[in-house]
Amino acid sequence: MHLCDALLILFLFPLYNGLNPTCPRKCNCDSTRAVECYRIIEIPRELPSTIRRIYISHSKIKQLQISDFSRMSGLEELILACSGTESVEINTFKSLDKLKTLELWKNKIKHIPTSLPPSLEVLKLGDNSLSILLDSDFDGLKNLRVLDVQNNMILALSFSILYSLCNLQSLTLDGNNMESVSGSLKLFKLKYMSMENNKLHSFSANLFAPLQNLQLLNLNGNFLTKVPLDLPKSLLSLKLERNQLKMIRFQDLLLWFYNETCAQLVLFLLRLPDTLTRLDLKGNNIQEVGEQELKNLKQLQVLNLRNNNISALNCSVLEFLPRLRYLYLDGNPWNCTCDLLGTRRVLMAKGTEVKGGLCSVPAESQGESWMSSKKFLQLCEDHLQSAEKGKEIGKKMNTDDFSSLRANVDDYYYDYEID
Repeated sequence: MHLCDALLILFLFPLYNGLNPTCPRKCNCDSTRAVECYRIIEIPRELPSTIRRIYISHSKIKQLQISDFSRMSGLEELILACSGTESVEINTFKSLDKLKTLELWKNKIKHIPTSLPPSLEVLKLGDNSLSILLDSDFDGLKNLRVLDVQNNMILALSFSILYSLCNLQSLTLDGNNMESVSGSLKLFKLKYMSMENNKLHSFSANLFAPLQNLQLLNLNGNFLTKVPLDLPKSLLSLKLERNQLKMIRFQDLLLWFYNETCAQLVLFLLRLPDTLTRLDLKGNNIQEVGEQELKNLKQLQVLNLRNNNISALNCSVLEFLPRLRYLYLDGNPWNCTCDLLGTRRVLMAKGTEVKGGLCSVPAESQGESWMSSKKFLQLCEDHLQSAEKGKEIGKKMNTDDFSSLRANVDDYYYDYEID
């Protein structure tokens, strides 16, 4: 169901359950000093000055003006959605010094409203026509905790314009087709940051380092080829789905710099934060996962490797993940040699819930799960028995005969021996 349609149902329901005759037409008022309106063409003039909350949806209000709210000095929350609003008169909200929440999403607004009150804590302008953010847009908003400008038309962004938002905790920039970001992210209280579905290829060094309270970073749906460097140690969840990562490589997490004193290149190791509890790498082009890349993730509980090009997973990688609870492996071309039995054993010992893991090759195992298929287990058991018979035959041969055949026997059974 479309979001606006869902809201319409939500608003319509109370209108036909206990209509208040003192409320404006097409509106519903309740005892908590809140009003809900739908399909109106202007902000109702007869709203009482004691009003605290206004919810408006599916309307046709082309412009918001100062006069619309001049009597509402106690207004704390204004939500105007799906109403075709194109512009906001200068200083419309300036005098509303108790306003904490302003949501104007799913409209046609091209600029952030001017002179927003310092009391504002939540500002949501998603699904509009914003193309640029200016320094002046956020002047004085020291109490702002949530900023959401997703699904607009912002192509580039300098984070320096957000310098005054000293208490910002959540920043959402999804779906803007941004090709570049720059500036310094000095948002020391930021906990949630999302830049999903943009066109970002890379980030400057140390961009995320100042965010020492960041817990979730969502970079899904971009063009990243490497894991960002110097991620904060506070990070709990890193989402990198649908990018262009080809390998979780040890080399991607290294930083070289020139030491003038010693006249040499010095190598610094920058690993993923050891605080991560969730790592999402779905929909990339990853072919290999090495133990060096994951060895410090002792807190990791969820690892999503869906829809990549992984054909093998060494059990030694999993031994570094003592708390792994969920492992997602769907959509990978698994090469089901019996080496995977060791991996299976480790996962079962941990109690890890595994999704996916269907074999692509060899032909006799195609479509079978290397985690649960009895057919796959039987094939490996047969290979193991064959290997044991081969060893017995080898013991009976004389030294010369064994020397002539040893290379072939060892090579043939190498993939199927289990430690």
